[in-house]
Amino acid sequence: MTDIMAGIRNTTWAAPFIYIDRIIHMDRRTAVALTVFNGDKERFGYDGFVSPSLLIECMAQLSLALIRHSDPEVEIGVIPSLRDIVMTPPGTGAFQAAIRVLWEGGDYPRYAFAGSAFVRGEQVCEAHLDILATRGAA
Repeated sequence: MTDIMAGIRNTTWAAPFIYIDRIIHMDRRTAVALTVFNGDKERFGYDGFVSPSLLIECMAQLSLALIRHSDPEVEIGVIPSLRDIVMTPPGTGAFQAAIRVLWEGGDYPRYAFAGSAFVRGEQVCEAHLDILATRGAA
């Protein structure tokens, strides 16, 4: 069994890579992670609500982790475009989200991903996103 953290174990994560609590699956094309939103201001809670757009940020962060898994020289990634976004508010109170991304295509420096987020067994967010990456010397 391969170590899902190989290639990203010694990475120094820069802010805002703070929304992925645990990567539970990673292979060459897909990654799945879990993250808990407890309503704290540190997790962008607003009177018990969490913005579904924050789930897209989780998708972007997990996408960057997947890129770094195959290319450890990549340091930074930004979202230059989002497409086909469907969001449903996840409701009030604390929850755990399962985030899944699928590498659809592209190569350095621009990658394409499909992402989904599930809360309480229901899909609450999906989107296609591009990640524009830079390497350490770039």
